[in-house]
Order: sequence, then structure tokens, then C-alpha cells
Amino acid sequence: MLRQNRWYPAKDELATRVQVQDVRGGWLMRELIVEPGQQILISADGYQHPAGNPGSYVLRDIGDEVAHKLGVRHVERMTAALFSVAPFDLAFKVEKAYTSDPYCVSMSIIVTLQIESPAIVSANHLHGRDTLTQTDIATYLQPELNDAVVEWLGERTLQELRVNIATKDLFDEFLEARLKRTCKANGLDFLQLRTLNYHVIQLDALNQVREAYLIRSAALEAEVTGEERLFEQLTERDLQEIREQTRQVEKFERRSAVRQQMRSAILSDEFAEIRSEREKEAFLHDIDHERLLQGDEWSRIQREIAWQRNDDLRVRRESLQDHVWGRRTQIDDRDRERAHLLTRIDLENSFEQQSLSLSQRKQLEPEVLAHEQSVLRQRLEGQQSAEIQRTTFELAQMRQLSEFETEQHKRQAALDREQANLDQLAATERALRQSQADRRIALNKANTEAEIAQLRLDQESAEGELALLLYL
Repeated sequence: MLRQNRWYPAKDELATRVQVQDVRGGWLMRELIVEPGQQILISADGYQHPAGNPGSYVLRDIGDEVAHKLGVRHVERMTAALFSVAPFDLAFKVEKAYTSDPYCVSMSIIVTLQIESPAIVSANHLHGRDTLTQTDIATYLQPELNDAVVEWLGERTLQELRVNIATKDLFDEFLEARLKRTCKANGLDFLQLRTLNYHVIQLDALNQVREAYLIRSAALEAEVTGEERLFEQLTERDLQEIREQTRQVEKFERRSAVRQQMRSAILSDEFAEIRSEREKEAFLHDIDHERLLQGDEWSRIQREIAWQRNDDLRVRRESLQDHVWGRRTQIDDRDRERAHLLTRIDLENSFEQQSLSLSQRKQLEPEVLAHEQSVLRQRLEGQQSAEIQRTTFELAQMRQLSEFETEQHKRQAALDREQANLDQLAATERALRQSQADRRIALNKANTEAEIAQLRLDQESAEGELALLLYL
């Protein structure tokens, strides 16, 4: 915020752009004051002056104003950018970074930075905008920080992180080296980095299991002397099975989240505007940036995208009878395409969920499990056609309902405008009638007053004549 030609930055504001007209001043000069802890970058007709330190800077004087008004010479078009060069902290949250075990680790990272080169910051981040905030810098650095954390943790086990205290220092140095290059290239001075609040999700669940076992064991020991605690009876194989099941569930949850994002993307207006199959594949493929979906699943999704090209019996437009509401619903290629993709995504998610449930049954042999999964796949694939038809019908209903509501809103808006015009005409007519009534009342009043005045004159004339006769 600019007050009295001084910049008072907001809580997280790092830079702001100032035009000459924003600086208060009269005919004598327009002077901008740079406070301590700030620097100024002045550009005149595309030429950028070196960054200036705290002080006062004249952006336009009386000679420039007179020349500009009279048009006798060219006056430079000048702008200024003010930067806060004080150190500032950025807080980052990194979630679901996996070790090589794998264990899911989340943490908080505090990075202390400072603007070193206002010219580079202006060229990279202030171009096309009026202000630059700490949030903008944090958003820019977050992806690289995430990649660095994932890369470093992916090469180490949880045991290494917990046993060796010096590992944390190596981790901080690795992140610092990665961020320093980026900060230097963007005109920022890297000062400090701290990692804290480490959190391992699986260990929390395991600790809860351990706590339950310990409580159960204490209760049994109180009843039966000499009985071993339940937790001590767990073999390494049991723990390995728990870890494997946990890993499978987490992978399913992550893939399920990706499929849900794909569903939302398929229903979006942006997807509806895409025409080519290649662009649609790229659009959906970019959502799975971690490449969690397996190759055969992605191949089935690609086949659904190409359903129009592979369907020789397809028609451009058809209708289905809505037996519930007793009306016909129009179906187009957009509805059918979305129905194919949505049904495929739901089918894949349902298959993985039920297959995971089957695999966690310890009594099933591998051959029996494979057979059950094959039967499950055939059953779900057999239901695909009916699901596509149902989903297509629902999407068409939703689209037509939306179009109907939009048309109703337009009609209601037109009726409201027409009613407003009628109300305005009625008000105008009432005002005109009132004006005419007021005029008639004023005219009658004037006539009455004129008649009264005439009667008074006649009376005075009669009295004068009577007085003259009496006198004679």
C-alpha cells in the first residue's frame, strides 16, 4: 500500500509496481521515498536502471510536466518497482513421500530466503502482475521441493532415518543444495532450511496395534499367570504380512484418488472441448503424474476413448425412453463417450477393491485366488454394457435438466425485465395523472381567487356609488 509516497507492504507482500500517476505531487515534482529494508527498480521507456537503495527518487519534475502538457518534447514513460529485501520464512508441507521400505512419511519444512537481485526477480516473477507475494514464491518452489524429498527418501529405509541422527543433517544439506540453484537463478538468496514434524503414518497404525496387544496381554497375564504376551507371539512373517497388506491398501487408495480425479476431469467443460483422441489421452494421462495406473488398465481406458472409431453400428443421434418420467431423452456422442470412460474407471476401481479383499483372505491358495480374480473380471466386464447404457442415460438427463434450468433462468430474467418496464410505465403514468390533477387544482384555486377578487371590486364599487348618492 502506498501512503504519503511511501510503500507499506502487506503481511506477505514482497514487491509492488508503482506508476508515476500513483505518486502524489503537484507541478513541482513527483517524489517516491524508499524506506530502509527496501530497494527500488526504475524503468524508463523500456530501459531498466540499476536497483536503488533507500532514499528519495524523483519520477517527474516540473520541467517534465510542462513539456508533457505543451507537447514540446518527449517525456519518458517511467515506472518503478519496490522490493522488500528483508529475510522472510516460507513454510512448506510435504505429505506422502515414501521410503524404499516403503513407509509413508510427511514433514514440515521452513525455508528462509531474501531477495538478492530485484532485477532478476522482476524479470522472472513480477512480469505481467502488480504485486509479488511470499505465497507466489512458495507455490513456485513447492514442486521442486517435493521432487527433492521424494528422490532422497526413496533411496533410504525408515531404519536408516531412525537410527542415524546425522542422516537428518544430510537430508537438510541435500534439500539446501537443490534449492540454492533455483533460488540463485531467480534472484533469491538462500539463507536457511529446517525440517521438522516428521510423521510416519504406518507407524501410527502399528503403534495402535501394539497398544491393543499390550492391553490384551496385560489382561491375560492378570488372569493366567505365565501366559506370554500376545505381541511377543507375532512372528516376523506376520509383521511382513501386515506391512504388505498396508502397502497394498495405500497403493489402492492412491490409485482410487487418481481415478476420482479422472472422473471429475471427464465431467468438466474443459474435457468436453477436446476433440482429438490423442489430446484426450494426454489430458487424462497428465492427471496420473505418478504413473500409478498399470499399463493394462491404461490400455483399456485408451480403448474406451476410441469407442467411436471402433463402433461400426454407431449413429450420430438416438433417443432412449425414460420409463420413470414418461418422456424421451436425447442422447449424443458426448454423453456416450463420457459414459464409456466413467463406466471403465468405476469398473477398474471396483475390480481392484474386490480383488484386494480376496487377496487378504489367508485361506485362499494362489491358484484359487487367481481363479477368483479371473471370474470377478469376467463378471464385471459382463456388466459393462448395462452400466454404460445406465450412465449414458443419467448423463443425458443431467445435461437436459441443466439446459432446461438455464432456459428457465433466461425466461424468468426476460419476464423480470418486462415486469420492470411495465412497473416503470405505470409509475410514469401515475406521475402524469398526479401532475394533471395538481394543475387542475391549481387552476380551480386561481379561478376561485379571481372570482372572489371580482366580487370584492363589485362590492367596493357599489358601496362607492351608494356613498355618492347619499352625499348628493
